[in-house]
Amino acid sequence: MSRRVRRRTPSAGLIAQLFAIEADIRGRSPAQRRDARQTYSLPILAELKQFLDTTLAKISGKSSLAQAIRLHNLTLDRLDALHRRMAGLEMTNNAPSAL
Repeated sequence: MSRRVRRRTPSAGLIAQLFAIEADIRGRSPAQRRDARQTYSLPILAELKQFLDTTLAKISGKSSLAQAIRLHNLTLDRLDALHRRMAGLEMTNNAPSAL
């Protein structure tokens, strides 16, 4: 019986870095979180966008992955506005606890 092995993708590593930054700044003032995100998170998000753009060029434009990447890129294109609105919020992957 073969066991499916999951590899950590570059995107997963970048997202893990974003969560690590958020863990470090949790509990700080909104201004401190905003400054830290601009200093540390924005370069990671730029790298993530580049990775996703490269991936998008290699896959079928009709795939669900391509659709997800285009949606993500739309979010990244509006990142400045997103950061202004989220300055006081903390990043989480646990939606029920964020409500």
